[in-house]
Amino acid sequence: MWSRAFLGFTCKSNIVDKNLCEAFNSSIVEARFKSIIRIFKDIRTKMMSRIVQKKKLCNGQKQKYGPFVKSSGIPCAHACAAMYHLGLQPDDYMHECYHIETYKKAYSFPMQPINGPHDWEKTGIEPMLPPIERKIPRSPKKNRKMAKDESKKMKPDRLSRKGLIMTCTQCGQHGHDKRSCTQGNEHAK
Repeated sequence: MWSRAFLGFTCKSNIVDKNLCEAFNSSIVEARFKSIIRIFKDIRTKMMSRIVQKKKLCNGQKQKYGPFVKSSGIPCAHACAAMYHLGLQPDDYMHECYHIETYKKAYSFPMQPINGPHDWEKTGIEPMLPPIERKIPRSPKKNRKMAKDESKKMKPDRLSRKGLIMTCTQCGQHGHDKRSCTQGNEHAK
């Protein structure tokens, strides 16, 4: 977990998140199992709708600062109280990165459309075909591959059997149990 205590004072953002890629991946869950072209199309449409949403949010603002300042508590209530006591306005002491103009600049550039296949130059070379689709004997895995050092999630009320030495109840030897015991099966006959 990151801590604000160890960051410099030049950092002006309250978002310190090392899981940014996981947040992005969770937003495209339904597109993840589509073809690469459809994934890019879904990402593009999500980005366009997000930019439009943020622009509408900016245009509806009447304050001098962005919409996230109220929820983040910048500046804190103690600093505001001290400023009011001295006859100062907290808005005058906020960094320009929190101003609504800066927020509008971030979303001012629209996504430019690109030419589709009908506008591409013809090269005379045969178009590349997709690879031959092979039938996989089982359904594809939907869970992500776990790292080697990552532990598997276990139920909290269960213990792991890893490292446990089995003892047979029939013959008393270590290394196997009652089901795989060869001596116990001989006694039963």
